[in-house]
Amino acid sequence: MTFTRRSFLEASAASLAASAAIGPAIAQSPAATATQAEDRVLICNEDSNTLSVIDPRTNAVETAVNLTSFDEDPRPPFRFVTGGTMPTHAAMIHKPLYHGAIAIHGAAPSPDNTLIATTGRGSSNVYLIDTRIKSVIGNSPNPQARDTTNKELLSSGILIGREPHEPTFSRNGKELWVTVRGEDRIAVVDVAAAREGRPAAAATSRHKRDASRQTR
Repeated sequence: MTFTRRSFLEASAASLAASAAIGPAIAQSPAATATQAEDRVLICNEDSNTLSVIDPRTNAVETAVNLTSFDEDPRPPFRFVTGGTMPTHAAMIHKPLYHGAIAIHGAAPSPDNTLIATTGRGSSNVYLIDTRIKSVIGNSPNPQARDTTNKELLSSGILIGREPHEPTFSRNGKELWVTVRGEDRIAVVDVAAAREGRPAAAATSRHKRDASRQTR
């Protein structure tokens, strides 16, 4: 049997769905009945660098948002599994052709719930995910797409700085603030520019002592 990253993700999703299936057996609270059809729960999976999308009405995993670059190209160096061997997490992210997120950690919704921001601790970047289409903003069509490859080329995200943590949207949703480890500053991303892929999305900086005086 050929083991691909896609089958790995499907197996992981099935396992998570099986564990979550215990939920419906518990008596539903009044708050649970207010769940809307479009509501979703997103969970960061740090080792696989994916986000599981769960339908809270059924506790079933609907899909996974991929934040790794594997399986974009049919040639072996680009494959998650090469020569029948599935790499460990450490080996996976150290492959020379890997350009995806490393150790995603922390996620936050925009005020209007149309975006989810998540940071890559090991890759020093932040990704924005469109919650309506469950896709990373900035991805592009894969010219080599086929049955065994990803349909899209993954965006490199927005460079933030060393081990970014805790992305937080401003109250008006126009900025994304991200802490940078070991530095006396907060990286600030222009959300509108990021949505459009404009260079202005590159993070500017605000010293923490100055940012603490500002309110949103």
